[in-house]
Amino acid sequence: MPPEGDRLCPRCGQLIPAGQTDCPVCTRPQGFLWSLERETLVLLSIVVLAIFFTAGLNNTPFYPSKFDLQSSLTIHNASSSHYTLTAMSYVALAVPFVLAYIAYVWRAMDLRKMTENDLKGENAGKL
Repeated sequence: MPPEGDRLCPRCGQLIPAGQTDCPVCTRPQGFLWSLERETLVLLSIVVLAIFFTAGLNNTPFYPSKFDLQSSLTIHNASSSHYTLTAMSYVALAVPFVLAYIAYVWRAMDLRKMTENDLKGENAGKL
């Protein structure tokens, strides 16, 4: 039995102290990263960015070759050409339009549901 004024959360069964409206466990975002404190997330982000910048700016190979060290893969020699990166940038700009078109057509098809007459009509065999 909870103490006077406290209550149990109906979802998780945790004790909600008197004066609080929400359960401290259920309202917390779930997942590994969200369980960390803000300072820890900032420090972790800085460390990961420092590792990426060290590897990128020092031309450090991320896939070293055992036989010929000059053939190791770095960010510079593993990336695509300038033309390919430019073309893929234009393609990436078109992706929202493609997704909008898919959503528009999907909505247009869902406005009218199929009936049994549509399945048994004269055009049923042509589907």
